[in-house]
Amino acid sequence: MTPELVTTLCKHAAESYRILRTTANELLDAAVREELKQIDEKLYLELFATPGAERGRATSPVTR
Repeated sequence: MTPELVTTLCKHAAESYRILRTTANELLDAAVREELKQIDEKLYLELFATPGAERGRATSPVTR
């Protein structure tokens, strides 16, 4: 697990060991299924990103 991911997990857990344990367990389970050698932020975002939370350019151009 990368140090950056450890920091992210701790912040996400908001001092709740139950949330930390559950989140880490889901990451470990996904890493085992996908046979990953390293658990990183990419896997975290794949599992826990909120749909529609993508930021970027609007889908329709702005007319002036």
